[in-house]
Amino acid sequence: MLWIVQKDLFIENKRGELLETLRRLDIPYIQVSVSKNTTTPDIPDDNVPIITNGSIMLSKIAQLRNWSPGSLFNDNFSYDVWAAQYNSLLLNKDAVFSTLGDAPFTTDRLFVRPVLDTKTFNGKVFTRKDFLELQAASLKGDARAPTPDTPIVLARPKTIGQEHRHYIVDGRVVTSSRYKLSGQPNFKEGADDAVLDVVNRAISVWQPARAFVLDTYIAGDEIGIVEIGGICHAGLYEANLMKLVDALDTMPLDSDLEWRGSARKM
Repeated sequence: MLWIVQKDLFIENKRGELLETLRRLDIPYIQVSVSKNTTTPDIPDDNVPIITNGSIMLSKIAQLRNWSPGSLFNDNFSYDVWAAQYNSLLLNKDAVFSTLGDAPFTTDRLFVRPVLDTKTFNGKVFTRKDFLELQAASLKGDARAPTPDTPIVLARPKTIGQEHRHYIVDGRVVTSSRYKLSGQPNFKEGADDAVLDVVNRAISVWQPARAFVLDTYIAGDEIGIVEIGGICHAGLYEANLMKLVDALDTMPLDSDLEWRGSARKM
């Protein structure tokens, strides 16, 4: 499989370690820059299997160019879709949907994120002041702000002990990494069996794609799901790259194992 790896990223995201892993496994790759839905250099349509690693824009290019398996990104990576599948396990069971232009801010602090996994802005806990400033900039047409019709999710803030990211390929957790401890960045490979049990329960019910990431939280005795995301533009943290790259690179490409833009029940 040919890997297309973006090099002009705002966050480095272990790019050097990823490239070294590809070299160690003798996997062909091309480094590209990305701008306005194009890559430099351009990737010829040679009908070879291609997988990407980079930004959401590169994932969209993979969709536009019909690369396979490409970015493994589809319409299921929308909060309203996957939240309906994992509702009982969600951190933000109390979430409400609105648009950036219309959303009321009903308390001093709220967690806000886009409905779509398109990185129009980063989900986080907003103060009333910060959210109203973002909303005002949007309504004024500020080019640096998302548009007023951007669908968003709002929920009350929660106190979380740990957060982990799990990298899932063809129904199997290939590797995991802690990325937050008591609300602060803290990286460590692996996750406890109790956390992995919750992940396996979730993916036995439904999966958005052949490969994706699923983030979990621990709050006291409670373990659940924070969100899911596209595996080809997700942060790598302390994931075991040898395991992850090998799992993605050796995915069977038989048509009966593939699907584009649709869910499947497990």
